[in-house]
Amino acid sequence: MADILNTNAYFINELTLPVDNINWQSYIDEHEPIILRKILGYELYKEFITELAGTPSATWTNLRDGAEYTDSSGYLQKYDGIYSIIAEYVFCAIVADKQNYTTDSGVKIGGTENAENYNPRYKQKYAQNDMVCRISVMNDFINATNTETADTYDNYLPETIVKGNIFNI
Repeated sequence: MADILNTNAYFINELTLPVDNINWQSYIDEHEPIILRKILGYELYKEFITELAGTPSATWTNLRDGAEYTDSSGYLQKYDGIYSIIAEYVFCAIVADKQNYTTDSGVKIGGTENAENYNPRYKQKYAQNDMVCRISVMNDFINATNTETADTYDNYLPETIVKGNIFNI
């Protein structure tokens, strides 16, 4: 368990879900390590978690919390940190899990009086696409940091995560 995102404070605005019936921390505990391994690569993920467990240097707190950096074109940029990336990934997992449930007679979708079911893919894709944009900024931050101080994040080997649409095409 990485335990970086240990609050539901990042689940606001487009990521808002009913707080009462969701065990946020169990979703965070399950999905945070998955997204961190994907966006950092396994070796950097392990190093990141190990360093954060002790007294981390600015190298690791900047990756977690964000920092200003100079991009490859020489412009000052702001990386906001890894929290929102994790929150958006966890949000997508929660919505996917909560939109239906399995019973003895098959998969069901919940219904309430005076309400219509709405396709959750719109909110999921919004979160996924925003997450991809944030990952791109994180990638720029890591590459700029590695250029500035050689091999600061030398084990950086992320998976490619792409934007999508509600049709999954």
